[in-house]
Amino acid sequence: MNKSYAERPIGVFDSGIGGLTVAGGIHQLLPNEDLVYFGDIRHLPYGDKSDQNIIDYCDGIAQFLMEQDCKMIVIACNSASSIAFEALEAKYGSLVPVINVIDPVVREVASSGCASVGIIATPVTTIKGLYVQKLSHLRPEIRISTIASKSLATIIEEGLFYNRKLIRELVDHYFGDFPALEGVVLACTHYPIIRDVIAEYFGPLVQIFDSTDTVASEVQARLADLGLLSDRRKKGEQRCYVSDYTDSFQTMARTFFGREVQLEFYPLWEEMEDEDLLLQKK
Repeated sequence: MNKSYAERPIGVFDSGIGGLTVAGGIHQLLPNEDLVYFGDIRHLPYGDKSDQNIIDYCDGIAQFLMEQDCKMIVIACNSASSIAFEALEAKYGSLVPVINVIDPVVREVASSGCASVGIIATPVTTIKGLYVQKLSHLRPEIRISTIASKSLATIIEEGLFYNRKLIRELVDHYFGDFPALEGVVLACTHYPIIRDVIAEYFGPLVQIFDSTDTVASEVQARLADLGLLSDRRKKGEQRCYVSDYTDSFQTMARTFFGREVQLEFYPLWEEMEDEDLLLQKK
């Protein structure tokens, strides 16, 4: 490509539609930046996969984003950020900045002054415990409660977030045992899609933290520090690749980018399997 380095796209990926909340936040804050999004719908949700599977999926996607000439990789998934960030940072960090969704949110929560927070996450993110470790390191006195929501991300992914009665019942089911809190962390990028229901459930006195705007600000700051912010005047373009197709992904892409976005099916895993077979035959 002949573009200057700063005009290259930002690469964003997740197991499905949840990462669109992060991509949408970046698009709103940096509308002149090009974005390349990869939704690994074939393997969703990452929240119930093994560590090695998650690392393998993320590495394959990161390689694809590098082939698209991306100037940054944003891991728009909490499970992937928990498990694969260090591996991706070690492999690609000398080439492009690699951003996870956990550290920016942890810093925001730590600076908020909340004395008690609840962390809502998938089982993998909960078990890994990075939010608790990092928050406790920055704010040893903060009281932290965690809840693992096994199926909420999958239900959102299936497009059932429009069923408000169902979502309210699930929120009550999962979060009813939380003690009194001053803040709630939506530690899954799918959850901001139902942020209004969660905020209504906990009430106006509880501060809600999610990665949408926080990670977008982190992306802006990192690109600015590196002199990599686009200076073009026209609106950026968005390309969305998926490893499988769902109607809900198409709907959410349109919602977050404010226009019709053409999804492109990319058989990444079939290509990788073919390469493995060739290597085995040699």
